[in-house]
This record gives sequence, C-alpha cells and structure tokens, in this order.
Amino acid sequence: MDNRPIGILDSGLGGLTVLKKVIQRLPNESTIFIGDQAHMPYGDRTVEDIINLTRASVKFLLTKNVKVIILVVIQPQRQLCRLFSRRFQCKLLV
Repeated sequence: MDNRPIGILDSGLGGLTVLKKVIQRLPNESTIFIGDQAHMPYGDRTVEDIINLTRASVKFLLTKNVKVIILVVIQPQRQLCRLFSRRFQCKLLV
C-alpha cells in the first residue's frame, strides 16, 4: 500500500471542492492542498508567470513525496499540464 499523500494544486480556493471530494471518496488517503491565494487570480497573468508559479508549487509538492498531483485548472491552463507531466517524475491529473 502506498501511504504517500495526494497533492492537490489550485491557483485559488476553487480546488477546495476537489479536496472535499477526494476526502469523501478516499477517506484513508492523506492530502496536501495548495491554494495559491498569494498570486491569484491567475487569469490575468502571462503564460510565463503561470508556468513559474505552477512549477514552484509542483516542486514543493514533490518535496512532500506525493504519489500524485491533481491540478485544478481552467481550460487555458490545460496546455501547461502537458509541459509539467513531461518535466516532473510524478503523475499529474487534470
């Protein structure tokens, strides 16, 4: 059994809904949630800004040895997920 936590990453607090569902459906799993309130909203940012902010959060979650990262993103950010899934040795769910 893999006891590592599940990482959940959002650019704000909308991901709390996803966190709640993960906890309901997987009650024996531990979770780490990042809601990047310090830099929200992401919608007004450049692609480069979003990449840098997301990269920093993904790296932090990887230091916590997560088994998977769930990215809670809006449609324009989906292309960034492909970039991160290739760059990091971690499963990324969108």
